[in-house]
Amino acid sequence: MTGAGGGAYGLITEKLLSAAKNKAAQLGGHNLPGVLAITSNYDFAGLLLDRMAAEYLMTSAPQINVPLNGKPSYTTVDLRHAVFCRLSELVTASEEPIIFPCRQSISAILLITIHPRESGVVGLLHPEPACSFNPNCLPKVPYLKFKQWPMVKKAETEWILGDTELGAAIFEHRKIQ
Repeated sequence: MTGAGGGAYGLITEKLLSAAKNKAAQLGGHNLPGVLAITSNYDFAGLLLDRMAAEYLMTSAPQINVPLNGKPSYTTVDLRHAVFCRLSELVTASEEPIIFPCRQSISAILLITIHPRESGVVGLLHPEPACSFNPNCLPKVPYLKFKQWPMVKKAETEWILGDTELGAAIFEHRKIQ
């Protein structure tokens, strides 16, 4: 996203998280899976609603850590802006935070780019939704999920279904008669 007068490319993770927060209440209480579709028909939406956007929405943007003792740098995530989980408040600095599920009314999120002739889709699966969504309903779509839930020390994700090596699933538009 750019500022009003132009500027550098930036991530839209906060806007995606805000959309999920605003829609979570609407999707609850129906005893059906709540699938949130976030769409964009912006010309370059494929650069914004891609696998990286899904990963950052799932776990928060990575942080580069550079130890002062000469050890190699490494990346971590802090889950503070994760869409499906939240951290407990630390009781003391020595305790590990507990990770809780949140926005459980959202079973899955589909990030959809709409182009003139086709749409691209990537998905995120909630690790502990109120009502589960079966991703096999849309098997061409690549879905991001946590490898392990509940999490233990590390937020690891994996892509399932769809083409797990490429980008979004592409669906050509068809006339409905």
